[in-house]
Amino acid sequence: ASDMGINVPAELGVIGFDNIPGSGFFLPPLTTIEQDQISLGKAAVSWLDEIIEKGDSQIAERRRWVQPRLVERSSTISISK
Repeated sequence: ASDMGINVPAELGVIGFDNIPGSGFFLPPLTTIEQDQISLGKAAVSWLDEIIEKGDSQIAERRRWVQPRLVERSSTISISK
């Protein structure tokens, strides 16, 4: 966007996913969604263990939720201010 002369975030908001290392060092620093990878892994193992133990295919249809976190940086206009 910068190479094309587009002003980030005034003309274009940019957001990433997973808060990769270095995203805070991009120009401009990248707003991103952060997910707790450890909690996601624990939930996945627990879910799989439950399926194996109970042998119930309907367990696979239940949803699991791990709360993501918004990491606001200057690639977007802040909505929380």
